[in-house]
Amino acid sequence: RQDMTEQQKRARGNKPTSIGQKRPFTKEQVQLIRASLMAKGNWWQVALFETALSTCLRSSDMITLTVADVGGSSVVNDRFPIRQAKTGRVVMVGLSGEAQAAIRAVIEGQNLGPNDRLFPVSRQHYGDLVKRWARLAHLNPKHYSTHSMRRTKPAHIYKLTKNVKVAQELLGHTDLGHTGAYLGIGIDEALEISKEHKL
Repeated sequence: RQDMTEQQKRARGNKPTSIGQKRPFTKEQVQLIRASLMAKGNWWQVALFETALSTCLRSSDMITLTVADVGGSSVVNDRFPIRQAKTGRVVMVGLSGEAQAAIRAVIEGQNLGPNDRLFPVSRQHYGDLVKRWARLAHLNPKHYSTHSMRRTKPAHIYKLTKNVKVAQELLGHTDLGHTGAYLGIGIDEALEISKEHKL
């Protein structure tokens, strides 16, 4: 029985341990990752990276985005509605100019149609890519996940403005209908503030 206990201890020791909430990337780290991806000419990964930063979407929503969601084969909108898979709520999200340009390059380069997915990968593959991006910024990948991409821009805006409600609006949290109305902050205002803070 004692030997079994020791084996169980060793088995538990080999399991990955929880390290708490995943970290957002800083502005400098974002710039380093962006430059590295662009230098490699991997426009699909650039598009995924920029879109994740801009929209703050959960991984389940990122990997199901279609060409039609963002506008179409000939135009990529700077904002569009998306129904969240987790909550079922429709939220407005925004795209930076960098994200729009990268998405256009992917659509044209891969000749995608309206119903084609922009990022046809699994959540696991998306998570692996985020860890690769962390390595590009000389970071320990175990501290980063797809949640890091979702948190990066809101964390940056909150650090600059201390306006947690704008950050929550961009994240599309379910309680923002009440808090946004109470504070007089709507999604259009939040997206305008988001535009002013480039990463």
